[in-house]
Amino acid sequence: MSRRLMFAAAAGSLLFFAILTARTRPVSSADSSRWQQTQPSTLLQTSTAYCRKASFVTPRHRVDPTSQQHSHYQKERQLPHEKYRIPVAGVNDGNGGSASEAEPIHEGSSKEGEQPGPDSSVRVNRSSSSNSGRAVALTALASFVAVGAAAKVGILPGPYTDALIARDLGASLLCAVLGVAFVKAVTILASIDVLNPRDSRKIIHTLSAPLFMLFWPLFSDAGGARYFAAIVPLANAVRLVVAASGSQDEEELASAVSRSGDAKEAIGGPFFYVIVLLTSVLMFWRDDLTGIVAVSTMAAGDGLADLIGRRFGNGNKWSFNQDKSIAGSVAFFVGASSCSVALALWFGYTGALTLSLELSDLASRIVVISAISAVIELIPVVDDNWSVPLGAAILSAAFLH
Repeated sequence: MSRRLMFAAAAGSLLFFAILTARTRPVSSADSSRWQQTQPSTLLQTSTAYCRKASFVTPRHRVDPTSQQHSHYQKERQLPHEKYRIPVAGVNDGNGGSASEAEPIHEGSSKEGEQPGPDSSVRVNRSSSSNSGRAVALTALASFVAVGAAAKVGILPGPYTDALIARDLGASLLCAVLGVAFVKAVTILASIDVLNPRDSRKIIHTLSAPLFMLFWPLFSDAGGARYFAAIVPLANAVRLVVAASGSQDEEELASAVSRSGDAKEAIGGPFFYVIVLLTSVLMFWRDDLTGIVAVSTMAAGDGLADLIGRRFGNGNKWSFNQDKSIAGSVAFFVGASSCSVALALWFGYTGALTLSLELSDLASRIVVISAISAVIELIPVVDDNWSVPLGAAILSAAFLH
């Protein structure tokens, strides 16, 4: 393989991430024409007409300036939106005088006396969103280029050839694109009411990490392959930070991973989720069952516990923790143990991992780990976002070696 292949992979990564995550939102032609047509004179005429209509001080209806009615009329004469309130000369102020001329005050004015149109805040938000989307794309591209260059010059453990670099770059790019497509598909199903919004969140939680690990055998056997794979959770972590900032580019992601729709929830449990996945990739990769079992327990176990517990756990709550149910704990145990065993067998079948234990022995040990992890998940005084994967990792290190 020549160097052209590596550069082609890097260029491809830029293209895909630019399309999928950096969707620039230019001002539409309708917005542009509305901006050009909105002149200060038009705004002044509209405001003048409103003020005259709202004025209750007429020759037939004089109000004592000291009365309570006068205060009421003064409030009624205020325009509905304070930032476009314009005192107009010649309009009676209720005290026999007239309002003095004054410049309107608009939000977003960049210079003193400048009056941007009503779409200025929208244009600022779009510009901010585009910058946030570019930050995600540039982070992914920089990661691909940096890791590929490190492999090329021999910094990453290898040995690496151009063919292996292209393989790992391609596998990482494929996982990233499929991950974005998976989240997009789930959010679309939620938007058309095929899925409950809360169910869509837990489906993403349950399947994202296991599906990602399912593609790990595509990476090469080189020691630096884990760094190529780590680009995927790293890019997702940046996406969650951007989503939490309120960027319109990641609005769908924020709504998909948050319970209440608050974008700031993206840097809570979901962010910790990808950090655990990133740590597992870098520390354990597919060389050790510890990371595989820990991530499977966090994803499949905790995700199914919520999905099943909310449907079948109303009448069987635990006495010491009313937020958890027996049905949810059973689903946690089944999901964690089955996912862990299935992935261990998958890695053994593909040759990505050599299993040192017989199937029956391995399965029995994973069952014990899953059962203890289900108990850890019930502890009400700790956050299960970190207690479950940490406990599963410690138990796996103790039981599987």
